[in-house]
Formats: sequence, C-alpha cells, structure tokens
Amino acid sequence: MLFFEFALDDSDPKTQNPNASKNSRLVAFLRALEHRCLESGSDDQILELLETSIGDPPQAWPEERDSLKAALKFDGFEWSNDKLVATTPGPAALAPQVSALEAALRDRGFSVANSHYGQAVDNFTSGNWESANAQVRPFLENLFIALCKIQCGKELSDANAALQHLKDKGKLDLGEWNNFRHFWSDIQDNGPHHGLSAEHEALYRLHVATATARYLLDKLR
Repeated sequence: MLFFEFALDDSDPKTQNPNASKNSRLVAFLRALEHRCLESGSDDQILELLETSIGDPPQAWPEERDSLKAALKFDGFEWSNDKLVATTPGPAALAPQVSALEAALRDRGFSVANSHYGQAVDNFTSGNWESANAQVRPFLENLFIALCKIQCGKELSDANAALQHLKDKGKLDLGEWNNFRHFWSDIQDNGPHHGLSAEHEALYRLHVATATARYLLDKLR
C-alpha cells in the first residue's frame, strides 16, 4: 500500500522477488522515499508519512507510536492538532547532536560517559523519563571528572570538585563554571523514582546535557 500511495511501485523488491520479506520491503520503501526527497529538495513526503503513521488509530501500535513521538522531539517536532509542528522557529535538531556527541565520546575514550549517555537517550525515546534523568547525572559526573583528570592531571571523585578544579586551573572561566555547576545542582532531584519526572523536564535535561558535553569537548581538546 505504501509503495502504491507514494508512487514508488518500481522500488518494491516484491516485483523482482515474490518472497521478499516485509522488513526488506520496508527498508527499500524508506530508502526510495529518502532518495526522492533528496532529489526534490523537499521533506514533504517524509512529513506526510510521519503524519499518516502517527495519525493511525491509537490502538494500532501504541508503544511504537509513543517511541516515534519521543524520537521526533529530538528533531524539534511535536504532534499537535493531528499534524507535526516545529517546537522552535528553526527545529532544534538534537538527533545529529546526539550522534556527533556519541562519536566524540567514543573517539576520545570516554566509554563510561558514553554508556550512560546512550542509556539516557534510549530511555527517553522509550518514554522512561525517570530512567533518562537517572542516566544524565552519571553521564555528566563521569565526564566532568574525566576531563579534570585529562586536563589537570588530578583525579577526583566528585563532579563539583572537578568543576572547581577546572576553574582554578584556568580551564573554565567564571561564567562557564557557574553555568555548569548550577545545572549539575539542578539535576540532582527528580531522578529514578517513578512519578517524579515529566517528559518536558527529561527533554530539557537531555538537551542541556548534550549541549554542555559538546561545548566542553570542543573547548577542552
């Protein structure tokens, strides 16, 4: 049906192989749709597909729908009045930042921080706001401590002490130190306990933690 509705019949693997699996046909459809959008310079058909998928009867695939909505928030979109709307004047695309940050953490050897960050992202897209918040904390804690050790040669066990030492050694200026220590203080509550965290709060923490980490990794090379 999707191949027919989007006039992509010639890309359907079933025309060459009647036994093509559903998964291979879905992958072929998405690739063909993406290629067409790249050629036309317009994302209208992708938006149409997303709106069609989310607009299905709610009982059709509730868990997958919720995950899709959460993932779209990374790209700065929300589902409102039966259509996708941008949440910022220019969508604050977090997904590319997420990928870039994960790559930077991996390439520079911050494996523990990267593990916590990946779990925060996975929990957010699964709608587990408390678990997402709970992973943001050790992600930043490990990053602050690891950066302090690399930049200053001092291994500390406390995130606040690590930030203080980075400032004392001239690696952070007063404004940066104040921003990071205040955010660190703010995310100490509403963690893993059920019912304490909300979606908007979890998204805010993930956005700011991502921006903070990318800034620090670029500044403290």
